[in-house]
Amino acid sequence: MADLPGGCRTHRLSVLLLKGDWADGEREAAVACAETEAFDLTHLALARALQGEILLRRGDLDAAESELTEAQRMGASPYPALALVRLARGDGRSAAKMIGDAAAEVAHDPLPHARLLPAMVEISLANGDTAAAGTAATALSATASSFGTSALHAVARHAEGLVQLAIDEPGRAVRTLRAAWRLWNQVGSPYNAAIARMALAKALSASGRDRDAAVEAGAAREALAALGATLDMRAADDFLAQQA
Repeated sequence: MADLPGGCRTHRLSVLLLKGDWADGEREAAVACAETEAFDLTHLALARALQGEILLRRGDLDAAESELTEAQRMGASPYPALALVRLARGDGRSAAKMIGDAAAEVAHDPLPHARLLPAMVEISLANGDTAAAGTAATALSATASSFGTSALHAVARHAEGLVQLAIDEPGRAVRTLRAAWRLWNQVGSPYNAAIARMALAKALSASGRDRDAAVEAGAAREALAALGATLDMRAADDFLAQQA
């Protein structure tokens, strides 16, 4: 790896982010920035954006926003991560405006558009807009059907399950979210698998299966703690406290 140029290292960083190797990812980001800052602003901006995503998942909102804003200044898209920072700060209205504008800019390009749709679902549901969330989830499912990758199917099932839970269909949500969790395990993305498992726990609880919900939430909490996903771990703690 020491001989890889910064551009290749930056793309490897995307894989580390997906696989949950965040400590290695942060080291790779630092080296990638050092290797590209003098001659390759495109990859430097991408490295800063990916570093911002890692910081968001770790719960360091100030540092995440700083990295993402700098990436945007350099020409990289900071979305969906910057919108999710705003949501985590409690500014759902700003988050919705950001993700909506970003999605409109790439509406003609299905894969970049699909990358924004899971955040649109999450933000819409946080704002109580189940109609917008359902529209985004449907679009995501259509893209997954067109391209057929396991990761796209996983994220589409997850989005569908969240909408089903929000519209009071917990039985369907249990089945859909369990499928999402299994798909994320197959992809090898522990963070996304843990988030899907937490959503599954909520669907089980809404179905009256509190014991099963506690088991799933406890396992998800352990995975999130191992990753260092502070904000999501605290949310899991809150859910488990309510179940006790």
